Amino acid sequence: MRAYGSLTEWVECKPERVWYGEEDLDRSGKFNALRAALRMALAALPDPGGWYDIADLSESIFSRVGDRFSLGHLGAFYAPYNATPAQVEEKRLAWQQERHKSWVKVEQTWIERAVMGSLFHLGFVELGFKPGKRKAAAPSLFRLTDLGRAATYDVFRGAAPTSISARSVPRSAAKRQDSPCWVVQPNFDVIVYLDRAPATRLAFIERVAERKPSQGPVALYHLTRETVYQALESGMNPGALVATLAQGSEYPLPDNIRRTLEDWVAQRERITVYCTSDLLEFPDQAARDARLADKSVIGTPVGDCFLLLTGRKLTRAVAEGLGHTTDYHQPLSRCVSVEEDGHVTVDPRRADLLVRGELTCWAEPASEDGDRWRLTRSNIRRAVTSGWRAEDIVDHLSRRARQPIPKLLLVAIQAWADSSRAPTSVVIAPDLILQVIDEEVAAAIAASAVLQPYLRGRLGPRTFLVRQETAGDLRRELADYGLDIGSDLALILK
Repeated sequence: MRAYGSLTEWVECKPERVWYGEEDLDRSGKFNALRAALRMALAALPDPGGWYDIADLSESIFSRVGDRFSLGHLGAFYAPYNATPAQVEEKRLAWQQERHKSWVKVEQTWIERAVMGSLFHLGFVELGFKPGKRKAAAPSLFRLTDLGRAATYDVFRGAAPTSISARSVPRSAAKRQDSPCWVVQPNFDVIVYLDRAPATRLAFIERVAERKPSQGPVALYHLTRETVYQALESGMNPGALVATLAQGSEYPLPDNIRRTLEDWVAQRERITVYCTSDLLEFPDQAARDARLADKSVIGTPVGDCFLLLTGRKLTRAVAEGLGHTTDYHQPLSRCVSVEEDGHVTVDPRRADLLVRGELTCWAEPASEDGDRWRLTRSNIRRAVTSGWRAEDIVDHLSRRARQPIPKLLLVAIQAWADSSRAPTSVVIAPDLILQVIDEEVAAAIAASAVLQPYLRGRLGPRTFLVRQETAGDLRRELADYGLDIGSDLALILK
């Protein structure tokens, strides 16, 4: 594995848009840098014996180094001159999306060839196909062999291969392995001195904390409830977590850090999993406590407004007295109304416990009670950066909507998610003629109640007559729905 990490004059493959001459391979360390990242990713697998998708491995590496590393040319992001913060964020998201597309074509292609080629033939990984995908051209799953685990997973955790004598480890290296290399601050920040941090300590801090932007010989991390929980879920011993954090610190752990970590560990240990249960939701805590006081229901309070029934199942008589009930084994409730301007209204009488969590992924709250939401360009783009596609958003929303989603809003969601693929080109001519390239977009405009006040009529399947006094307002409305507005009629006539 050490030899594989220091290769020269040979690469697994030369992906598209990457050019290297023979003399460049000696000077450039990019391929070995990516091999080092791949080795670290294999060492960081949650379960060393589990099967993983090669594409997921690539995404994990991209999330760490994607904006700072490329086998080819890595362009930097520059904020537009005099741009507003919202415009800067929009441009940054567009740049990140383009960077991700480039990674999939270039670096992910290299990673796939490295796993299915070098690592497989060296005996470090086994390969497999997804269930039902055995006719695929190439396997897409992998897992570490015993040899691969010893060469990656165990090495980064201080477990040396059995064939290496303990005498071969220098005393200076053993001393460095145990020396303090970070400072834990009361605000949960961890300052790591990279020149003193061995690989085992770096692997530990990567598991329990979130890395923050930093430069120079130090790295900055931040302890959060989520990262600590994920570390415990991946198999880390709760006692070892606090002990290792204290051993690696140059100063004693702050009391608030130690107490908080113990609280987080205790909360995880108190989690109980129910395969089946009856959970009641009340408008507020007072309503729940009142039902408990009159003994009409018996259960354990959960949170501010929930009650876990205990002792007996929810009977029909009790259910009728409580109101709406939801069986989560059945299809999800259609409990939202979607308006053309992007507003989404949740019917509290029909809502279940999942709908508001779903809306949080790609909409923003428009009321304090959680019953009013709104779809906007920024929220759709935020959802796309976290892995959502326009088709998935529309599918989830359609399953919840009580009526069909307005066609113009469907066009807007597609345009907001990926304007390069959406049929969103329209033209407003100087003579107040609105022409539309795509027939589906034209049909959506014709059926829109919002846009009707701006139109005098329809001149053809894709042509509309615009009221002169409302032309400016129409431009703003179409732009808000993600449509690109031009003025060259020849583009359509061709």
